[in-house]
Amino acid sequence: MTRLGSRQGLPLWAKILMPLLMLLILAGGVAAWFLTGQTGPAGGGEYTLEVQPGDTLAAVAQELEDNEVVRSADALRYEMRRAGTDGSLKEGLYDVSGQMTVAEVAEALAGTPGFLP
Repeated sequence: MTRLGSRQGLPLWAKILMPLLMLLILAGGVAAWFLTGQTGPAGGGEYTLEVQPGDTLAAVAQELEDNEVVRSADALRYEMRRAGTDGSLKEGLYDVSGQMTVAEVAEALAGTPGFLP
C-alpha cells in the first residue's frame, strides 16, 4: 500500500546537481587532455636556437613554436614562469629538438647554452 503524496526517487536538488557534476568532470578531463597535448613533444626535428642580447622570452618561445620545437609558445612561457626561470635566458646557441617536452625545452633554455639531451 502506498501513501498518497509520498515522493519516490531523488530529491530535486540531486537531479540538478548530478548533471552539473558530470559536466564538471567532463570539462576537467577535456582540459587535462588539452594541456597534455600542449606540453608534449611537437614532433619537429633538431633545431639550433640563437639567443641574442635583447631577445625576449616571448620572441624566443614564438620562434620555437614556428619551428615545431614546442606546440605552444604560451605553454613554454608558462612553464618557465612556473619554474622561476623566465628571467634566466642567456645569449648563446641552444640545441633543442621537437622530440623534447615543454619542460625539457624550458630546462634547456634555463641552463647553459649548447644543451642537447
